Amino acid sequence: MKRLIILALFVFGLTTVSKGDHKPNTSFQSTIETKVYICYSPSAYVYPSTLKCSGIRNCRHEIYEVTLDEAINKYGRRACKLCY
Repeated sequence: MKRLIILALFVFGLTTVSKGDHKPNTSFQSTIETKVYICYSPSAYVYPSTLKCSGIRNCRHEIYEVTLDEAINKYGRRACKLCY
């Protein structure tokens, strides 16, 4: 029974609204539109959040500004541990 309740809370928690706020949770939408940077190199595997990060400053190839969704799904990158 506890597992069913936890599962229901998890499923319904994704679209719930907080107390006093009557807007749906839109954090997922804003995350997709977030701009990040990638080094277009065969050995690069992260996406830093700023150009000031040493993870992108050391790039010797082209640097692209892409959406977070593109960085993850199109280029297969993960978050930079120095930035996030």
